[in-house]
Amino acid sequence: MTLQELVSAVRENLQDPAGTRWTDQLITRYLNEAQKMLAPFSYSLTYWETAFAAGQDEVGRPADLLVPNRVTFRVDNDEWELVRQRRMPDTPATLQGSPSTVYFLSDSIHLRPVPSRAGTLRVSGTQRPPDLVYSSDEPSMVDAEPVLIAYATWVCLAADVDPAAQIWRDLFEQRRREWMIFDSMRNPQSSEIRSSWWWS
Repeated sequence: MTLQELVSAVRENLQDPAGTRWTDQLITRYLNEAQKMLAPFSYSLTYWETAFAAGQDEVGRPADLLVPNRVTFRVDNDEWELVRQRRMPDTPATLQGSPSTVYFLSDSIHLRPVPSRAGTLRVSGTQRPPDLVYSSDEPSMVDAEPVLIAYATWVCLAADVDPAAQIWRDLFEQRRREWMIFDSMRNPQSSEIRSSWWWS
């Protein structure tokens, strides 16, 4: 479904076809919120690689990396998994060696110890879904439309303290769970490591 079709579906649920209560911009905002809320539950993984020079302790975090899942560091033919943290490093950048821990901040990635040899950081995780902007845009997550529609409908009704909001919230949760099941079936290779996800 396109963004225009999604907005129309939400309007139908709200019984507001002419947009007298809810603007297209607001409904679109809620649809994009739903995408970002749903993405961490996806089993679909994307992969990023970043080169580290010897003595380099920091690189920029990829803008489209939403949820890190598994991280390894490779030097020549050796590759090992790193412990993941989401805080500032607690050891100085002067300590060098073989990295054992990776620290994810909002816009940067740090290694400790700082690598004493050049290598490659490899990250698997969830890609940040691009915002729906134009009327012809479609959600990047496969078959997520019913979830997005239920979420946007729920949030709109909740803003008006409408009793029907609870019904749509429950429907959103149900559709989210169903979507997760089908998403795991589409991505069986990542099902085994899904339980290790730690960032939502």
